[in-house]
Amino acid sequence: MLVELHALEAEYWYEVDHNFGRSAPTFYEPAGTFTIAGNVLRGREEIAGFYRRREERGERTARHVIANPRLTVVTADHARFESIMLLYADDGVPVLESKPPVMIADVTTEYVRSGGTWSVRARTLQPIFEGGVGAIKA
Repeated sequence: MLVELHALEAEYWYEVDHNFGRSAPTFYEPAGTFTIAGNVLRGREEIAGFYRRREERGERTARHVIANPRLTVVTADHARFESIMLLYADDGVPVLESKPPVMIADVTTEYVRSGGTWSVRARTLQPIFEGGVGAIKA
C-alpha cells in the first residue's frame, strides 16, 4: 500500500508541475478538501479554481519534491500518507537560476478506496519554512 500511495502522490505533484494542475481535482473525492496553511478549498471546483488562478498568472516552473514518506493504515480502505514537500519554483521557463526551495511543508493526505480506486478525501499542506525569490505572495 505504501508503494501504491507514494506513486499516487508522485503522480499528483507531477500533474501540478507539468500541467499546471489542470487534472489535479480528479485525484480528489467530489467533496474532497485541499488545505494550504489553514485556507480550505472544498470540492473539486474550488480546487480547480486554485490551479486555474495559478496558471492565469503566466509562465511558472515548479517542482514539488516529496520526501520521508510515512503511511498509517487506518482500515483496508482508508490510509494516511504523510511526507515532507520541498517546493522549488519561480516565474518563467527553464533554465532558471538554481535557488533554495520557496517552501518546505508537512503534507498529510487522507486517502480512501472505493471500488478498488484510491482518492483523496483531504490533503493538508502546512508550511514549515517559506519565502525567498519565487515564493507565491498571498
